[in-house]
Amino acid sequence: VMDAGGQITPGAINLLVQYVGADLWSVATEIDKLTLYAADRQITEVDIKALVGSAQESSIFNLVDAIFERRLKGATEALESLKSGGFSAGYVLSMLARQLRLMIQLKDLKSLGEKDIEIRRRLNLSADFVWRKTQDQAACFSIERFKEIYGKLLETDISIKSGQLDESTAIDLLVAELATQ
Repeated sequence: VMDAGGQITPGAINLLVQYVGADLWSVATEIDKLTLYAADRQITEVDIKALVGSAQESSIFNLVDAIFERRLKGATEALESLKSGGFSAGYVLSMLARQLRLMIQLKDLKSLGEKDIEIRRRLNLSADFVWRKTQDQAACFSIERFKEIYGKLLETDISIKSGQLDESTAIDLLVAELATQ
């Protein structure tokens, strides 16, 4: 941050590391963006949440893309990136379920003839990137594929909650299975 001509609070440093993880290129990019945004003041946690939070969503989209495109290497890399960023397997599972739910709802609302503006409002997708990415993903796959994935998410959740598998192993197996089906 100092090399970029900025200042940052300790809490903001911790949050930045939590959001971005150990990917130094991403960290450098985020720091450049944050120092420009903060100008002459310290970068705060509020700044991190406002500007870097979408990086989490981007990582989840990368994971979902790789799963749906059946790219095992890309899926495992995206999962490891999320884990190294400090996100738990439970968080990853919940975000996968959330994204799947959004895609199913979007696909359903489109089939009913709803306008994009209404779908966006109903799904609370205000960020343009999230809207576009959700649309792209929903358009590429059938409801049947979504149902298959939902079933696997449910099985994984049950195996974690019943103690059959620990979170990390369960999510690793889920991603491997989904990316190779």
